[in-house]
Amino acid sequence: EECVIQHDAINEINPSSVNTIRIVTLNGPKKNGIVYACIRIGQNGTDMDNVDCGGMACRIDLESGMISTDGADKQGNVYENHPESGVKLKGFTIPYFEDAKICVSSLQKKFRR
Repeated sequence: EECVIQHDAINEINPSSVNTIRIVTLNGPKKNGIVYACIRIGQNGTDMDNVDCGGMACRIDLESGMISTDGADKQGNVYENHPESGVKLKGFTIPYFEDAKICVSSLQKKFRR
């Protein structure tokens, strides 16, 4: 498999894992489009961002593309800064977030009923 190289800004948060963005859409009779986004971030030197493997998640503001909450892990621990890198999470701007929203919206329209 080809190696995934994440954006340098995202790498600053945690370089040991590929930190992934989730953009959730609804495709229903009353609501269509993006409703939620978050970033999953690895920690403790693991190569996964999965919360079951010690990772954390933060909500992304859909308008600004900035992380809008502190990080939280499965055990309920809350992190203002990433524990290894020290990067402040809330207020961190996700690079190319607007482009990602456009891509997701375009794909979501193809699945509308």
